[in-house]
Amino acid sequence: MEPAPTRETWLRFPICSGIELHAREDLEAGKRKAVEALLRIGKSFFEGGLIAD
Repeated sequence: MEPAPTRETWLRFPICSGIELHAREDLEAGKRKAVEALLRIGKSFFEGGLIAD
């Protein structure tokens, strides 16, 4: 018999309408900082007018 699959909790981070970044809840601190940087960069693309929404 195969072991039961482990459950993971994922977090959703909206960037703009229709676009989200997903990351596992149990990320280590360094990767959390990288996710925060990705969110800032992603949001700046749309809020700063670099890409039309």
